Amino acid sequence: MPVVRTDFSDDAAWQEAVARVSAEYRDELMDDDPWSIDVTPIDDPRYANLTPEQVAALASNDQWPMLVVADAWTMASPERHLLMVG
Repeated sequence: MPVVRTDFSDDAAWQEAVARVSAEYRDELMDDDPWSIDVTPIDDPRYANLTPEQVAALASNDQWPMLVVADAWTMASPERHLLMVG
């Protein structure tokens, strides 16, 4: 799944967001096997400052049925919240 960077204000926040979204997780209550999401970071200045709607329009022209956006909110939030666009 692509993770598209649209905010270039904080390289460390971007790296942390990618690490978090691609990390291995486990549901300890269910004693499930660990799982993770296979992501492709897209760190291209051509996407700088695009709105989610603009990124979604680009996605509809490519092979991405769904993608994740790392925007200004992602970089500012300590939890590195990401936006899913489909």
